[in-house]
Amino acid sequence: MVIKFSKFLVDNLPQAVLSVIDEAGHMMVLEKPNLINEAIRYFIKGGMDNVVWKN
Repeated sequence: MVIKFSKFLVDNLPQAVLSVIDEAGHMMVLEKPNLINEAIRYFIKGGMDNVVWKN
């Protein structure tokens, strides 16, 4: 699974943040627009925790 590469980066880059949109593919903006908007708002407001976004 590709997520292992993302986890490697977040584990090795001090200020990296990982947000995972659960059950979404490469077209996640079309598949899960509400979750994408929520994740972006969270990040803009200063959210710096690793988060898995689920419906």
